Amino acid sequence: VPVTLTINSNNGFTFSHWESLHTILSKDASASVTYNFEQDDEITAYFESEYKGLALNVYPNPIEENIQISFTLDQISDINISIYNMTGQLLGTVDEGKKNGGTQTISLNISDLDLAKGVYLLSLETANFRETVKILK
Repeated sequence: VPVTLTINSNNGFTFSHWESLHTILSKDASASVTYNFEQDDEITAYFESEYKGLALNVYPNPIEENIQISFTLDQISDINISIYNMTGQLLGTVDEGKKNGGTQTISLNISDLDLAKGVYLLSLETANFRETVKILK
């Protein structure tokens, strides 16, 4: 008796593939599959998140006085940028206000921080996400 399995993804996820112990011999990316099961089996549906985080990038790195910070938002969000030294001490913060969803680029002058040569952490935070990258001076 053929059995049909159909999958519907929840918002924010994309169906990736089916796998099973016995019936499905290779990863099947069809959202609907039909099989004649000849033995007991366990079928697993795999999903991937559509949103991969902020995709935070700082240019140039090693940094200069003016840096470009690019990132991707899934929705309108308030943006806060913080710079820390490697011991976790907060050196400066910038409230960038609301930004639209999609890819954004912010120009930031960091000369006021008077950073010595070394390694620092730049953190970009929204209400739902926080991503941190190492920057060099």
